[in-house]
Amino acid sequence: MLNSRRCLMTISLVLFFGAFNLVGDVHAEGRSRSALKSNMTERDIVVTLTSEPEQGSEVSIFFPIEFALNSADLNQGAVTNLAKIGVALQSPELRNLTVLVEGHTDASGAAAYNQKLSERRAKSAAEFLSSLGVEASRLKVVGRGELDPIENVNPYAARQRRVEIVRVF
Repeated sequence: MLNSRRCLMTISLVLFFGAFNLVGDVHAEGRSRSALKSNMTERDIVVTLTSEPEQGSEVSIFFPIEFALNSADLNQGAVTNLAKIGVALQSPELRNLTVLVEGHTDASGAAAYNQKLSERRAKSAAEFLSSLGVEASRLKVVGRGELDPIENVNPYAARQRRVEIVRVF
């Protein structure tokens, strides 16, 4: 798992005009999360690796796709950011990539309810991406409930109610 954490260090974003490092990162066990600023475009999401990551390691694009409490409805911010991700997933660099569309909840509520809600959030995001032309077969929908909170963020905070796009190597 150490290599999957180091994997973040080898990632750069291609702007088609040059490259720059990721804005920030949050580490969870076995996962590298790559934080992107909300004003970035779909061209900023195309991720290339400078070295081959360990098989089974994961990199998550943490681009704000957040939800209201007890909701799986996409708000305008989520629609805007998913549209950017949809364009990126249709780029030549990512056209053949299969990703996890992973739903999450905050820690409020019962675990069983949160699991179902996280699945609905992931499904909502995947259906939107499909409506943009991303093949449904490339989108694996997964609900994580409250099991994978963002580190150093209150487990009840709105930021925990999210969808992440995860690349598994």
